[in-house]
Amino acid sequence: MPGKRRTKGKGTIYYAADRGKYMFQWTVTDPDGRRRLVTKTLAATTRKEAAAEAKTVEREVQAPDKAGLLLAVARIRRDAAPLPLAMVWRHFVKSKPTAGPGTLRNYERALSDFATWAEGRGIRQAGDVSGDTAAAYLEDLWQSGISANTHTYRRNALGLVWRTLARRFSLEDVWGRTPRQRSGYREGHKPLTAEQTAHLLQLVETDPRLEPRAEWRALVALQLFGGLRLKDAATLEWPAVDTAAGVIRYTPHKTRGKGKAAVVPILPPVAAALGALPRSTGRILPTLAALYERGGWRVDEPVVELVQAAAGTAGRPDGDAPAQRVARRAAYAAHSLRTTFATQAARAGATALQLAVMTGDSAATAAKYYVDAELIRAAPLPDFRRLLPGHADAAGEPERAQLRKLADALPLSAVRRVLKLLEG
Repeated sequence: MPGKRRTKGKGTIYYAADRGKYMFQWTVTDPDGRRRLVTKTLAATTRKEAAAEAKTVEREVQAPDKAGLLLAVARIRRDAAPLPLAMVWRHFVKSKPTAGPGTLRNYERALSDFATWAEGRGIRQAGDVSGDTAAAYLEDLWQSGISANTHTYRRNALGLVWRTLARRFSLEDVWGRTPRQRSGYREGHKPLTAEQTAHLLQLVETDPRLEPRAEWRALVALQLFGGLRLKDAATLEWPAVDTAAGVIRYTPHKTRGKGKAAVVPILPPVAAALGALPRSTGRILPTLAALYERGGWRVDEPVVELVQAAAGTAGRPDGDAPAQRVARRAAYAAHSLRTTFATQAARAGATALQLAVMTGDSAATAAKYYVDAELIRAAPLPDFRRLLPGHADAAGEPERAQLRKLADALPLSAVRRVLKLLEG
């Protein structure tokens, strides 16, 4: 006769008199959904021993069975909604990603290139992309001669798209299992030395192609002495310039989706360059802004040529050494001006957190990509000595900044009394 029943769902222990043994019986569900009874003969000779042995059997039964798990996963994927590679981008955009327009265009290109590659090999569904497929694609990219930076960027972009759609379409994180980074990764563009900076400023004044001269002068000043990216400098608007506080407050295009803003002091070269331009309520550099919007390369190429002429090189190594692939992107480019700004600011005493405020990046990014470890040991250029760490509004004399702080701390009535004394 069956003995006392255990808790519901935990199986039953009973004594089989005809065999003289305690038995443990429970129900299992097969991968195909059918339920069946399983009976196991116990070695116990008493009811108490049988209960203890049944618990051990129960733990073993409940342990994940690899074959069963694989069948369950396969069944989930079989029943999941199909996702053609051609539709992946549309569904990703519907998830409302926070990246900016430029970054989204880069993601779309990375996905489009992969889809073309995969479809050429008969893969048309996102669910059919395996870890081996992802690894093979990235290896093909690497063999095509891309830089380590581009390799990592493409890998991370595709990984983000797959993770975003994983829950809805039961996709595996196939990109997460691929190598994170290729060796020989070169970080950032090189900054200019003091001599190279002086040469650059001379070229800005003498290059016959740079017309209107005042706008090109301001563009270079905003990058070199303000740390703005080329696009931010070319499209900056006058409301971002707070002359009373002595700062430029703007939201970089690259981090606009995250709401990250930057506050940078107006150094004398920037003030002089902006002072030579007609003030309005719109773009600071209307001619260059229109040129940039027709094609960023129209503004980028002249700046790159100026920087490389000032540096005396593009920064690409000669020969076929392994580093040649990594440095295929020139070490000196328009972004070198932003790197120069960060390096000079660090020389003047700015911390990583203060660099982050001035560049609109995270502290880690600012320290990692924008500060040259060798050049930072030297003294800052004269125009950067007014960058007072911790005071984004201290572009003018330190005394003026201190007086402004004091005035902010005093009651309005006290400020009025002081002004009356000064007038009398």
